[in-house]
Amino acid sequence: MRVPPNCLHLEKLSSLTILQGTLVCQTAVHIGTGDQVIPGGADMPVLKDAAGRPFIPGSSLKGVLRSFAERLVVSLVPVGEKVDYNTFDAKFTSCLLHTESHFCLSTCRALQQEFTSLREKNKLKTDSAITAWIKKRTCSVCRFFGSPYLAGRVWVKDAFVVGEPQPLEVRAGVAIDRDRRAAAAKLLYDLEAVPPCTGFSLEIRVENADKAELGLLFIVLEQLNKGEVHLGGRGSAGLGRVDFRRESILYLASGRDDGAAFRQKYLDHLLGKKVGVLDTAEAAAFFEDCKSSFAQRIRKGWGDV
Repeated sequence: MRVPPNCLHLEKLSSLTILQGTLVCQTAVHIGTGDQVIPGGADMPVLKDAAGRPFIPGSSLKGVLRSFAERLVVSLVPVGEKVDYNTFDAKFTSCLLHTESHFCLSTCRALQQEFTSLREKNKLKTDSAITAWIKKRTCSVCRFFGSPYLAGRVWVKDAFVVGEPQPLEVRAGVAIDRDRRAAAAKLLYDLEAVPPCTGFSLEIRVENADKAELGLLFIVLEQLNKGEVHLGGRGSAGLGRVDFRRESILYLASGRDDGAAFRQKYLDHLLGKKVGVLDTAEAAAFFEDCKSSFAQRIRKGWGDV
């Protein structure tokens, strides 16, 4: 039996949040190209689009936000050795994708083996049964940002330079010999970086998220603005400090009714009408409401530890 592809995308849309703003470099930022070195260029160039303008891949920013969200939630909600999966999805939890956990399908080998066995024995007969089984054994951060088994509900678009880009900085560096604890001989290099004050247009789209999940995203963005989260490489050398300056937030959600109002608002949104856009006061209140919902969900996990 197959795993439903992008199974969270199979759900009907019940809420939509779109954050738009500008990502402003407070220090120089280096998002490298990996091994793509141009002859005669810098040893460590920044990533550029086809026109030669630097940009920030959405995957890079999403990875930074996700990594900090994992560390934040893991620090706030320790998960005991015994996990009740009947109530697991009601709490806010997180695994770390780079380490093996004992409670999340994304990183727990025992759960992955159990899932494979159930599929081979055809005990999960429908796609909806497979999806329900996966969601009950997946931590909150994996359900929100995505995992090998579930599609994420957060989309971060590539961020492109606002206006004409400034000339890139080129910084000299030297490799370190860890054994000698000194600079390595004849291993100088130069590094490109986007200069401070450069702005990048940014859009973050979130579907079918509750307020607690949005609260986590908002808290991480606030920590980004406080300098707790760095973007790109060489963060330990002072690079990668950015601010997200919110310009607009659209929020559409179905209430306790049958969703008729949401459907009408969503249709108006698709037709280009300005519906669901929060003003400054509404946006501030919405952010605080979501952060409070996140805190309440976090506290639910404390009683079991």
